[in-house]
Amino acid sequence: MDKVQAEKKIKHKKRQRLRNGISLILAFVLSMLMLCISVLFGVYVGVFNEDVILTQLNKSGYYQKVRDTIEDNLVSDLLPTGLPWEKILTNVVTLERVYIDAKQNIEAALHEKTSTLKEAEIEATIQHNMEVYIRDNKVERSEEVNKGSKELSATLTKEYIRLLQFPFVNYFIKYKGIYEKLMILTVPIILILMTGIIITLLKMQFFKHRALRYMAYSCTATAIMLLLIPAYLLSSGIYQNIHITPLYFYNFIVNYLKWDIIIFLYIGAFWLAVLSGLLIGIFYVKKRG
Repeated sequence: MDKVQAEKKIKHKKRQRLRNGISLILAFVLSMLMLCISVLFGVYVGVFNEDVILTQLNKSGYYQKVRDTIEDNLVSDLLPTGLPWEKILTNVVTLERVYIDAKQNIEAALHEKTSTLKEAEIEATIQHNMEVYIRDNKVERSEEVNKGSKELSATLTKEYIRLLQFPFVNYFIKYKGIYEKLMILTVPIILILMTGIIITLLKMQFFKHRALRYMAYSCTATAIMLLLIPAYLLSSGIYQNIHITPLYFYNFIVNYLKWDIIIFLYIGAFWLAVLSGLLIGIFYVKKRG
């Protein structure tokens, strides 16, 4: 009789070891799935987020730097003519105007709408400033002068419009569409697999607190990866080691990447909160059992 009981205990221990081994493997797979869905969500909320782009453009001083660049380029175009650039560019390259024009242009591109940028109004302002200069300085009017002022106004306007462009948006729209399709395909599959693993763990373990413990292992691993890696990137500043010109675009990209990394710290904190809930659940389930 004792021999039979001993054999039963040995078999029970073997089955328990097998269940524990399988549970560990499932917990590892679950942590990888948690990490995958966290990365997918983090990239979508951080990288492919229109509001993040607009916010980081403001924080990085992008519009001020664009204004300075536009002014420098237009002044360079005007210097060979001998015209006083301060008068010709009056009410053209103001921070308020550049901010409104650049922001409207970017927002229109982000939402795939036609830009409301008033090119004719900008050219008319430059043309008006030239007319005032010609009149005040009693410059003799001729067909050549009229033609030259119109051509110069058109050239300056095109340069103004060119420097307002934000090519990053074109790539953003293109890859966001691809990424959304990837999300639609992968997220449901990941959620189904996660649900399947959780149900399997609950059914495999007779004591439910043990199943919860394996889920806690998964949450711990996921939280550690999502907290340590972004923390290292932020502390080391390695994300700043990129070579992009001009400087104002570099500043925007660095701020943009920094926020994207911070997003993962919040997601890591979320999994810590889930872990806390599981630990509390383990305590009460174990106490009741």
